[in-house]
Amino acid sequence: MGDAIGFMLPAAVAAALISLPAVMVVILLVSAPDPANRPLLFAAGWLASFAVTCTILAILADAASEDDQQDQSRWVSILLLVLGGALLFLAWRKWQSRPRDGVPAKTPKWMSSLSEMKPGRLVSFGAIMGGFNPKYLAVVAAVVAELTLTSVSGLQTALVLLLFILIGSAGVLIPILSVQILGERSRPALERIRTGLDQYNWVVMMLILGYFGIKIISDAIANLT
Repeated sequence: MGDAIGFMLPAAVAAALISLPAVMVVILLVSAPDPANRPLLFAAGWLASFAVTCTILAILADAASEDDQQDQSRWVSILLLVLGGALLFLAWRKWQSRPRDGVPAKTPKWMSSLSEMKPGRLVSFGAIMGGFNPKYLAVVAAVVAELTLTSVSGLQTALVLLLFILIGSAGVLIPILSVQILGERSRPALERIRTGLDQYNWVVMMLILGYFGIKIISDAIANLT
């Protein structure tokens, strides 16, 4: 189980630092007319969708694990190579789309309208961000694929995935908890975080996706040789 947790932790941190959902939560906390409720609706949709995605992929991987062990190890390694390549491609795209020198980063118009969304749409938006974001899908698929290469039991797999979901949700949940605990005192810090994420989101994402992509590829190659 130690090996499974050792791989899961950097993946969970990567999921937590994927900044778009965190930016959306911070925008809602700072600018929504009812910051006590709207961010919670978004977070509920996001967390439910993220957890369901992890569960579905784990069930599919468990069903596939009934195949011959050697064949399973080979196709999992090939899948990891593909996922690692996809993450490196996303990292390259972040580099290509970075703000040029002297040009401030622009916030998309749809993101600026978050505070005006109706509750049902906020939940739906959170669900889309948690379950259909290509970056999350790649990271979750990589974690599940790596777990199939370990000798952990079904219960241990469930515990590892639960930890992954909790840690991976930190980027969305911590800003909300800070407002619940600190109230208005958290607003200046949230404003600074929003400004920093707007400006340096591409750097954070490029480094996270690049590091995790390289790690997945190296693990896959080691398993194939």
